[in-house]
Parts: sequence; structure tokens; C-alpha cells
Amino acid sequence: MENASPLPPPPVLPPPPTTCAAPAAPPQKKKRGCLIAVLVAGGVLFLGAVMLFVALAVMIGKADVALDGGSASVRKPHEELLSGSAFSADKIAVIDVKGVIMNASGGGLFGDGGVANAAVICDLLAAAGKDPRVRAVILDMDTPGGEVTASDEIHHAVQLLRRHKIPVVTCMHSLGASGGYYVAAGTDHIVANRHTFTGSVGVIMAGYNYKDLMDKIGIRAATYKSGAMKDMLSGSRSTTPQEEEYVRFLIRQTFLGFVDVVAAGRGAFSGNREAVLKMDFADGRVLSGEDAFKQKLVDQLGYFSDAVAKARQLSGCPGDLKVVRYRRSSSLAEIFLSARAEPKLKLEAPFGIGAVTMSPGRAYYLLPACAP
Repeated sequence: MENASPLPPPPVLPPPPTTCAAPAAPPQKKKRGCLIAVLVAGGVLFLGAVMLFVALAVMIGKADVALDGGSASVRKPHEELLSGSAFSADKIAVIDVKGVIMNASGGGLFGDGGVANAAVICDLLAAAGKDPRVRAVILDMDTPGGEVTASDEIHHAVQLLRRHKIPVVTCMHSLGASGGYYVAAGTDHIVANRHTFTGSVGVIMAGYNYKDLMDKIGIRAATYKSGAMKDMLSGSRSTTPQEEEYVRFLIRQTFLGFVDVVAAGRGAFSGNREAVLKMDFADGRVLSGEDAFKQKLVDQLGYFSDAVAKARQLSGCPGDLKVVRYRRSSSLAEIFLSARAEPKLKLEAPFGIGAVTMSPGRAYYLLPACAP
């Protein structure tokens, strides 16, 4: 036999790689310092965003439209649809005159706290005059009256609106008295509920005299004045006959201004002051809506729907009119900061009618039951 070939030597394999176990991860440490830094940075960014927001809000608030060259400004009011089609172009604007008429701070996000704020109402009336789609305005009224100057400012704003050929209708609910009637007398048409309390054509001024109390506890006032009338109506001493006569003169003067507004605004009197002074209501009494209708102080007994129908008629617009309630829009700054404080009034409820604490020395067109 032939010798067999020798077998080839086995291949030399490389040695297996040595494996090392991964070192154990060290325990995680709480990085409190980093977390605090992140929170601080986030807080700084948030405050920066807030400051930017406020700055933009103030700038937007200053971008309101100026009114007729006056110093006041008004932003576009918010509109609440009451009736009609939302797609109608022309509209009747309803503006509230509800609460005590005052020149009050406030009127921001949280309302006016039962105050008919003259500044807000005048702004809304001016906005209606600026809107070419407003064909008529309804004053939705429920007020016992209020400050003389505040009532007069609203009356003036109504007259400006009427000069723009926009008719104004007043709708009285429970109350449309004194300063409320002063405003209503200057409108084109007055609708009152037969149970409305209205009229109260008169002026009232109140104050307190605490001289006897000061004498009782031994306090004396030290007053230094430039003239005899400079401390008129001071509660620390007795009123002099000269002061009483002068206050009566001021009250009479203001009252005659009210009479002139009634005479000019109510067609039954044809601008005749004496004709108004001869009427029973010239003594300041309150009238029901029914009695006011008989004495030509209101034009119609009815409800809000009747006021809407009259406004449609006076508008002269044959098309469909939507009815919207105007409300003051709050600026971004007011919404964020709620910066405007509520007017502070002391309100009580004798005989179901609120009593207002009147500021001494200030004249009011106010329902008698609301006086202290």
C-alpha cells in the first residue's frame, strides 16, 4: 500500500477577545442648583412677557378714536344681539342708563357697581354717532337720577347725537325720575310703563351740621378764610341768613335749568318756562307713568318692544334693523390689571328704593326717596 498523505495542520484561530464588564454608573446626583437656575430664568422670562403685554395693552388703549375734537376717547363698544338678523347691516343701538347717575371712576371689566357712569354713557352715545350703520338709539332707563352735572353731560351727548339726525327713544322701567327724566326730556320719544316712577323735576342739596355735638364735647373749629362765604355750608357752625339766601339762589338757578330742559324737550310746553312752572309736577313730586302721560311728560305707555317699534319708525329705514345692546369694551390693560376701582356708594333700601349718601355741597337731580 502506498503511504497516505499527511493531514494538514489545523488552522490557527485568533484568541477570543477579552471582554471587560462595563463599570457601574455612578449614582445620579440631584442637580438642585440647575433646577433653581432654570426656574429663575423661567420667572424672568414670564415677568418680561407680562411687562410686554401691559405695554402693548396701554398702547392699544391709547389708540382709541377721538370724539369730535374733545379730550375724551372711546373704543369700539361690544355689541350684544337682542333681536333681528346678525347679518343685517343697519341697527338700533340700546344703551343702558341704569343706577345712580354719577361722574364715577370705574367702568372697567367688573362694571360700575349700580352706577350709571356718565362718562361711559357719553362714550357709548358718541360711538353710536360715529357708526354709520346706527339708525336709532334707545336709552334703556332705570334710574332715580343723580348728580346735576353728570345728568347734564348725558343730556348734552344726546343732543349731539340728534344733531347727527339719529333719533333717540327713552324706555323707562321702574324708575326714570329727576336726573333720569332730565336726560329723557331731551330725547325724541319717551315710552314708560304705567307703573314707572318718573317726574321729580327738582333739585336737592344736603349736608350735616354737627355744631351742637362739637359744643357738647368741647371742640372748636379753627377756620381762616379769605371772605365771609368761603366756608359756606360748614357743618361746624350755624348757617348765616346770607348763606341760606345764597344757597336758595343756587338751587333755584339749577332748578330753572331743569325747567328749561323740560320746556324745550316736551312739545306740549313749546319752550315756555312759565307753562312748566304752572304744572303740579313743578313742586318736585314723583308721578306714576300713567299720570306722567296725562301731564304730557311721557309720550307713550308701553314696554321695551314698543320702544323698539318707535325707534324703527323714527329711523326711516325700510330695511330690517337688528337691535344690539352697546356695552363698553374693556381694554387689555383693564382686563389684565382690573385697574379701575368700583365706585363706593352707601346703598340702603327704604320702601324698596335705594338711598344714596349724597356728598355735602353737591346738587342732585334725585328722587326724594333716595335722599337721606
